[in-house]
Amino acid sequence: MGEENKKIRKEKCDFDKLRLKIILKLKDNVQLRNNIISTVKQSAALNRLGSENMKVRQLSNAIHDEVGNKVMGQISDSLWEIIRSEGSTRTEITEIVVSHRNNNESKFASCFLQPL
Repeated sequence: MGEENKKIRKEKCDFDKLRLKIILKLKDNVQLRNNIISTVKQSAALNRLGSENMKVRQLSNAIHDEVGNKVMGQISDSLWEIIRSEGSTRTEITEIVVSHRNNNESKFASCFLQPL
């Protein structure tokens, strides 16, 4: 059981490292960041008369309601570009997923190989 727990922790660690690597690449995307900033600055909610008197939470919610879907679409598109792009991230994703799948297949097969 201890060996299986180590494998599970390693797999979680591998996926966590990969997730962090993808997030950092996403955050480094200057064009995406500038698009999001521009979209928020141009929002009607931010430029509405009296918006400066709104509570931060109210203003934030109003901006999100107005441009949230557009911004999330841009983020999603950028994430897929990172995932599909040729290079180290794509290779790393493939290696981790294949390794994880192979480990699960071997665990599944061993259930049927054990005598009853």
